[in-house]
Amino acid sequence: MGSKLTIWAAGAALALAGSSAYANFTFSSTRTAGTGAQAGFDIVRFFAKLDPTGNTAGATGLQSVDAEIITSGNLKFRFQDQNADGIADADPTGTATQNDNAARLGNTNNGSFIRAGDPTAGAFNAVSVLPPGALSKDSDFDGTPDPGFDPAVNYGSLKSFRVAGFTAGGADAKAISDPAGSLFAMAVVPTGSAVQIVGFVAADKGNAEAIPEPTALGFIGIAGAALLGRRRKQA
Repeated sequence: MGSKLTIWAAGAALALAGSSAYANFTFSSTRTAGTGAQAGFDIVRFFAKLDPTGNTAGATGLQSVDAEIITSGNLKFRFQDQNADGIADADPTGTATQNDNAARLGNTNNGSFIRAGDPTAGAFNAVSVLPPGALSKDSDFDGTPDPGFDPAVNYGSLKSFRVAGFTAGGADAKAISDPAGSLFAMAVVPTGSAVQIVGFVAADKGNAEAIPEPTALGFIGIAGAALLGRRRKQA
């Protein structure tokens, strides 16, 4: 079970987009200007901070996420051959090409992603990635992706994408230990684009938490619901 969130991160680069807290989670976002290859883009990062008390007593960190990023500008992703077929793949889960420190601090080689946990600390299991076709598929080995499996097309001009999954390598302890919390999503968008994230997060312990309309900067609305990845782990 988890906390459903809706966060808007619009505004000037380098501005803190906002934070909101209710029950056991505090959500926040930051926006920084990209440099180098990311010049002309803003990098919007979303964090979830966990207070492991009450119904999350004994939780060790962020375990699951089911969220969608929506923006007014086309999202930028990282592309790299992940399945050794010679064709560059999109990385909407951020697990193959970005470690946590680079994702938190780097402004030159980032891509949009949604995930739970630091990929260097444990595997993130993506239960669902939409749209499909982030990984290329070349069944006849002709060097051309099969129809529907061309990442350059499927992730070339998106204004939204969704990822649902959980980490099997242990919940992300940064949700508790780091002052900012766990980095669970990033949107790389053209400078000034509005960014919204909606969906669910969950710790490794705890029940659903309804979060009412927040009063802090940058947020639209939050409510509680069950999380697919959490259910999968408890099955």
